[in-house]
Amino acid sequence: MEDIRFEAFTGLIGNIYKSIQRIKAHEIGRYGLKGVHVLWVYQLSQCPEGLSPAALAKRSDMNRSLVSREMEPLLQGGFVAEQAAGDGKRRYNQLLTLTDKGRALAEEIRRVVRHLQ
Repeated sequence: MEDIRFEAFTGLIGNIYKSIQRIKAHEIGRYGLKGVHVLWVYQLSQCPEGLSPAALAKRSDMNRSLVSREMEPLLQGGFVAEQAAGDGKRRYNQLLTLTDKGRALAEEIRRVVRHLQ
């Protein structure tokens, strides 16, 4: 009996995760972004003073190299801006902040989440 319940539970969790991924991809895809960007926009909206790429990676429980590789679409799309921090010479020391366009996207993400809940 426990095996059947465990299989049902893991199956349901897997289906929920896949549904969340599809929703993220569909909603964010309209902006030419990926699902991974949803969490980063949300995290940055929680820290208006900005986050370093390392801090964003830590808060998101992701690898810093992933943040470095995948941040470019947010920067190029005008959703995120880099602000000088420290000596301003090294890109990894830059603070990432949301632009007005990024804040509007964060509000759209919140709207979708509220609707889903």
